[in-house]
Amino acid sequence: MTLGILGHKIRMAGKGSKRLSVRLDKGRLQRLQQHCQEAGIDLSRAVRQAVDAHLGGSSGSPGQGSPSPPLALPDEVLPLTPKYLGWGNGDLRKHFRSRYLDLLAESYVCKKHYPRTPGMQEAYESLRQLFPYFR
Repeated sequence: MTLGILGHKIRMAGKGSKRLSVRLDKGRLQRLQQHCQEAGIDLSRAVRQAVDAHLGGSSGSPGQGSPSPPLALPDEVLPLTPKYLGWGNGDLRKHFRSRYLDLLAESYVCKKHYPRTPGMQEAYESLRQLFPYFR
């Protein structure tokens, strides 16, 4: 069985199999490998995410064009805010960046040590996507 997705031919490896063969030009493959290395994910996961995004998030993630739900502050966070509202130790943004980098490092190590823990990979990837805002 052959499927055409995003201009590429994807061939089912066998009847009932879940393995796909994807042909990519050299430049696209190099960009994909670079992205995966920077994001700390394997090629298969990146391809699955791209397919999910193209199909509108069929794996439970919101599809493109769907409105995002409003972000509510979790109950556990509200009691922690007063110490930051009265911050007097310099620029809070520097502290925020430092805490973000620590959290990103912790999530990376947890992803490596506990790859089967549900949500661990996704938590790291979500935090990793914020990195450009902390440069």
